[in-house]
Amino acid sequence: MIRFFSILAIFLCIATQARADITGPARVVDGDTILIGGLTINLYNIDAPEPDQMCHDADGSLYPCGQRATNALVSLTLGQFVRCLGDKTDKQGHLIRTCYVEDMNIN
Repeated sequence: MIRFFSILAIFLCIATQARADITGPARVVDGDTILIGGLTINLYNIDAPEPDQMCHDADGSLYPCGQRATNALVSLTLGQFVRCLGDKTDKQGHLIRTCYVEDMNIN
């Protein structure tokens, strides 16, 4: 019986976390992922290059597009409170949210 209630409590915490809006200072992981309060949040409908990924520009020259994407998200969130809304999760259990700095959608 105690095991049942323990499992139920864990489920309720996860379900509540999946639906809750999350607000706080963000640490940028890469161009489409942040951490707030230890929670991994993927930005909804965004697929940025990985931090070490290189891309070709119009002239065919390589440039560090992954680092640029990461830096762009850092510049949007640095020293700001980020508010993330939504209720989706991915297969790994990461939260998928639309996030804002003040009224600006950073996705």
